[in-house]
Amino acid sequence: MNTIKHIGLQVKESDVRDFYEEILNFEVTRSFVLTLENATNIFRIPVETNVLVGACPEMELELFINDKVNAPTFQHVCFQTHRMAEITAKAKLKGYKMNVLTGSGTLFLSDSNQNIFEIKKSI
Repeated sequence: MNTIKHIGLQVKESDVRDFYEEILNFEVTRSFVLTLENATNIFRIPVETNVLVGACPEMELELFINDKVNAPTFQHVCFQTHRMAEITAKAKLKGYKMNVLTGSGTLFLSDSNQNIFEIKKSI
């Protein structure tokens, strides 16, 4: 079986602290600059970009700092957590967009750059 090593997301710089660190408990372990050449060759995005690498309790993330807003998509990241009440309270306090599926308790939470997280309560 294959395993996911990390998830890379394009995020607004203002969301690093407010959303990722304060709501998802993301902790930066290292950072690097994705060069113009590599950004162009790998992602076809011709812009040098700062990248923060770290982890939340549930997953490892690479956050590509870019204030350009993503177009809406169906792409999302799903994870389970014992911290559902904590995450919901923090997101509500900060005013981030949330939708709870009636009956299932599944939370859909998005940052300012339309990165969507489907969060399920661990059993």
